Amino acid sequence: MRSGFIWIYLIALSKCLELLKRQKALDSIRELAIILASGYIFFHMLLWESESRYGQVLLPLLLIINTLSIREAKVQEIQKMQVRLFSSLHTKLAPLIVCLIVILSNLINWHEPAGQIIAAQRSQLSLQYHAKETWVEPGKVVSQQMVIKHEATLFSVAVPQGSKLSGELINYRTKRHYLLKHGLKAGSSSLSYHGKITAGSYQIYLVNKNSQMQPIEIVQTVNYQLAPYPVKMNAQTVRFASLVYKSTYQQWRSLK
Repeated sequence: MRSGFIWIYLIALSKCLELLKRQKALDSIRELAIILASGYIFFHMLLWESESRYGQVLLPLLLIINTLSIREAKVQEIQKMQVRLFSSLHTKLAPLIVCLIVILSNLINWHEPAGQIIAAQRSQLSLQYHAKETWVEPGKVVSQQMVIKHEATLFSVAVPQGSKLSGELINYRTKRHYLLKHGLKAGSSSLSYHGKITAGSYQIYLVNKNSQMQPIEIVQTVNYQLAPYPVKMNAQTVRFASLVYKSTYQQWRSLK
């Protein structure tokens, strides 16, 4: 699917470049499709946010741009035949090479499959809403109960970058403590544990051992329960609030 979308985007781009070289008037349908697609892209780049899911809306417009034929003048048609043939091969060969590279890279990475999500609460406000950070005073504790119904190999809870909170994942039955360590991956900061985690009921335990207030990521809604159990701050339940956490399982990690 990824290769297919790259192919469609590259064909549309090559069509637009070919139209720029010709410097001729466009038909109204193709012109409207190009204007709508360009306006949609620049709106998200400059005013909103850029996410991969927003590109799905462009697919009908790209298909219109790709399928409409380019009008040719009948003058010197024979002389331009070879030029069109070379241009056609050039515009189709480049996307094909890119798609082959993407397919080969996916085949290479198949030996390292994505983890299966066991338990998670990943709802949070997008960047454009400027969500306010919650601050934890020195010596205060933030906790939340969660249930892992299958063995896991990775657990992480999101924290703002630069936060110096300490964290543990505590098994209610065995009382085993899993130490959470700070890490940064793909621009996101988190407290995480890599290793075997048995199924059971757990407590996410975050504490500020620093002498200064530390930020923490807590998502709270007006009247909507995000997770099975709410957050507790200093043993006080905060309704409709939750940490941002994720527990995953990867078989190749469990075998190590």
